[in-house]
Parts: sequence; structure tokens; C-alpha cells
Amino acid sequence: PDALNNLVSASAARASKRQQEFAPMVEVLERVFSELDAAHRGVISVSGLERKLKTPACKAQLAKAKLTSGEAGLLIRRLREDGSARSTPAPSGPANSRTPSPHPGGSREASMEQITEALTKVREATRPIHRALLFIDKSFHEYDFDDSGSLDIDEFAKLLHDPGLVRRFKSAGIDDSDLGRALDVLQEEG
Repeated sequence: PDALNNLVSASAARASKRQQEFAPMVEVLERVFSELDAAHRGVISVSGLERKLKTPACKAQLAKAKLTSGEAGLLIRRLREDGSARSTPAPSGPANSRTPSPHPGGSREASMEQITEALTKVREATRPIHRALLFIDKSFHEYDFDDSGSLDIDEFAKLLHDPGLVRRFKSAGIDDSDLGRALDVLQEEG
């Protein structure tokens, strides 16, 4: 029973941490959703969401909420491609015949619930990359022996021999040959 209770407690703690992590992102997306859903239909155009997320003001809000522009792009792609958003039939008539719809048969629309669900999937998919980047950043500071804010060739070479960091690079899709080539380029450039 104790082991089960510990497992349940650990799982609940992770879920709570994820909710805290997502809360600022969801708040930004809810504000954007409210602005775009002026008619209070409960759905917004994915294209409209994409345009809004690309504005400098929105990018700044998302960055503050720790959602990268790459993740925002993945969110839009997920809404378009995996059926998270529904297709709305294009209106018929002469006005529509001159302007083709960005999606055959109509445009994609999504509810706030669908956006939140897609965000959760994107963050779960990118979690290993975030962990690797945090580890790399921490390692960078540990190997910047002279506190210059950059790694010289010797510091970089020492960093490449850290087995834990090499594993993290590999988990992020960077293998030994990539690291070796990076060191070669640095040595050639002096």
C-alpha cells in the first residue's frame, strides 16, 4: 500500500506541476481566443489564430508564458492536420467564387478546448527537447570556466567529453559526429 500511495502522490505532483506550467500559456491563448471570438460562437478560425500568434505583442506574451514560437507553429499545425479543429463549409455564392478557401471545402475552426488539448499534446511531444536544452544550458554555465559568457575551444572540448551531456545531445538528435564536426569547425576558425 505504501508503494502505491507513493506512486499516486508522485503522479499527482507531476500533474499539478504540469497544470502550473500550462496555466500562463492557456491564459494567453484564452485572451487571444476571446479577442478573435467577437461573435461569441465558441470557435475561432485557425488561420486567424495563426495570424494573431505571429504579431509582435502576442509573441512577447507567449515568450513570457514560456511558449516558443516554434511550439506555437506546432500548435497551429496540429490543429490543422490531426483533426483537432473542425472544417467549416465554405459559404456558397458569387463572393466566395472569387476567393478560394485556404482549406478545400472550407476553413478550419477550433474551440478553446481543442486548442488547449492540442497545446498539451505539443508540450508533451517537446518535453524531452526542453529537458535536453535545460541540461545543455546548465552544462554551458558549468563549463564556462572563465565566466566569459562563451565557451572557448578548450571549454567546448571538455564539455563534449561529459557522458551525461553527450547522452542529452543524442536524445535531442545530435550525435557524436555532429559534435565532432562542431569542434573541428571551431578549431579551424580559431
